[in-house]
Amino acid sequence: MIVSLKGVLRFADPDAAWWKDPRPMRELLAALEKAGLRSRLKLAGKDGAALAAKKDLAAWSTTWEAGDSYVLSADKKSSPARTQLYLTPKPGTLKLWLTLGPADADPRRQTLLDTFADLSRALHERMGCGLFHFVVDLETDYARAWGPRMAGNWWVGVVMMIVDPKTDADAYDRKAAKREVDSVLRARLPRGATREKLDDLIVFRFVPDLTDDAAIDRARAVQDQWICSVVGSEVSPFWNEQGDEMVLLLSAKPHPPATLYDTSTRHAYKAMFEAKDAEVVKAERWVMAGQLPDGTPIDGVSIVLTSRKSAIAAAKRVRAKGMRVLYTDSSGTFWDPFPPGIKRSPRRSTARTRTR
Repeated sequence: MIVSLKGVLRFADPDAAWWKDPRPMRELLAALEKAGLRSRLKLAGKDGAALAAKKDLAAWSTTWEAGDSYVLSADKKSSPARTQLYLTPKPGTLKLWLTLGPADADPRRQTLLDTFADLSRALHERMGCGLFHFVVDLETDYARAWGPRMAGNWWVGVVMMIVDPKTDADAYDRKAAKREVDSVLRARLPRGATREKLDDLIVFRFVPDLTDDAAIDRARAVQDQWICSVVGSEVSPFWNEQGDEMVLLLSAKPHPPATLYDTSTRHAYKAMFEAKDAEVVKAERWVMAGQLPDGTPIDGVSIVLTSRKSAIAAAKRVRAKGMRVLYTDSSGTFWDPFPPGIKRSPRRSTARTRTR
């Protein structure tokens, strides 16, 4: 399991080059120490540079530059599963992204949400900062009821939200942000979710702990739908309302017998009015040969049908033969109803959408 606590700390002075003072970094390190997470972050350095042990991290922080990112890490080798803390200072703010890899997260599954809630409170109190959209997230996909959506500044698919009502309301449009915060604080919670006051913060949990992977997956989909229904949402770029992903044809040109061939991806597209077995088998031979009949190398083949309904109906047969099935809309755009990395949920979406 890979789990992250992420958000933005906002200082009282929006223009302050706060990192020039070593005290905020000392307080951050003290909060990590109290949470039992400081000892693992033994190496430090600028993002992209070599990491090394540093005797005085607070003094080191005074050398930072605004907008650059800095890393505290448990390992010199970069990896998505590495336990690490990313810090990006800007005037008046500090973007924080703390990731625990499996070695640190798995033994803490039962208590980690408590740890992150307490750490958030400690950062809020010790550093004198507001918390802007702090959440606990998992770095894996989950069974969505739709494709990726955006809910303004609010995270979707998370297991915990730590809301600082005053700071979260002081955002891009204060009146709109305050309405959103008020709506979130008043909204009826989905089954299994809880809302509790932690001093000045409000903590929303969508799963009691991190011990049950299936429950976590369900909770993330529930939070996704809930926050979108409360504050409104819009489809992420390159997706549609059905949760299908747009297929970008970067360098595609006609190349018979393929309808199109994309030289940048070495992918062949074969358009059909319907997925007749004989035509599908012909395309399958290209996959098996790794090339088109004229010897042009291919890394994959997509069957392109004329409607979403026909693509879904043919999906089982086509995908079983190692090919992707797509459909085209009236504008000629290609769509993938089974995008990679998206696990479908049988639940229908009920969230309202809005245009920003």
